[in-house]
Amino acid sequence: MTQKHDITFGDLVHVDGYDNRPFFVDRWTEETIHEPESTYTEVWFDITCAHTGEYMMAELSDIKRICGAEAADDYLTYHATPIENTNGMEVDDMYGYEPFEPKKKRPSRNPELEKHREEERLKAQVDKLLDDYNDAMALAEVIPEDAEKYREKAGRILAKLTE
Repeated sequence: MTQKHDITFGDLVHVDGYDNRPFFVDRWTEETIHEPESTYTEVWFDITCAHTGEYMMAELSDIKRICGAEAADDYLTYHATPIENTNGMEVDDMYGYEPFEPKKKRPSRNPELEKHREEERLKAQVDKLLDDYNDAMALAEVIPEDAEKYREKAGRILAKLTE
């Protein structure tokens, strides 16, 4: 019997027995075992703690997918909380890693996606400015008594576009 899963590289997962610690999926191994009476497949994941960088392995039946790689940074920024040990010291501090700060943007595990998102954001900003410019020029044509005001607004918008 083959176990199906929807977990892939870079996804965040929770592991049974590790509370709410998020782990990144680095890779997985599928092994098919053939015995005289049956055949079955075991799936093991190599995972890394998102807070401490600690490496471990977990079996498919012990993990639950939190989110895909594309949403991992947002999840860690807005939903995950630091893990504390029994002494009250953050695990991040114990291992020499920077403590989790929800307002601080963590480096992306997918820089190409971040670059694409930034390009899309800038494109949307330019599109809005161009729409505003076209609206101001159209209003200058339609309302002659306020034409100067709308042309000044269009000039300010052009100045923003050249920045």
